[in-house]
Amino acid sequence: YCAYHGWVYSNTGELVGVPAMREAYPGGFAKSQWGLRHIPHVDSYAGFIFGSVDPKAPSLTDYLGDTTFYLDLVAKKTAGGLEVIGAPHRWVMSANWKTAADNFVGDTY
Repeated sequence: YCAYHGWVYSNTGELVGVPAMREAYPGGFAKSQWGLRHIPHVDSYAGFIFGSVDPKAPSLTDYLGDTTFYLDLVAKKTAGGLEVIGAPHRWVMSANWKTAADNFVGDTY
């Protein structure tokens, strides 16, 4: 599921749903051509999931190198580890409300 566009994918990565397909894409398009990409390298560290589309990418451990120190500061701060819970992040901005709202209306998103 794409939270921004609302596109829905099957568990095999096939695009199966596009909200307002006729209105948003009057000429239409082949949904079979817009499935999710295969990710050649998927690994995890401290509960974080990483993926690389580069088939020649180094291992996650090699790629992260010394930056694991910073991930450990967050994920291993307590013996219980890290658990993400609660409501989504919210921001307060000093701007006209239409500034943010315009990003989500007008083009059927």
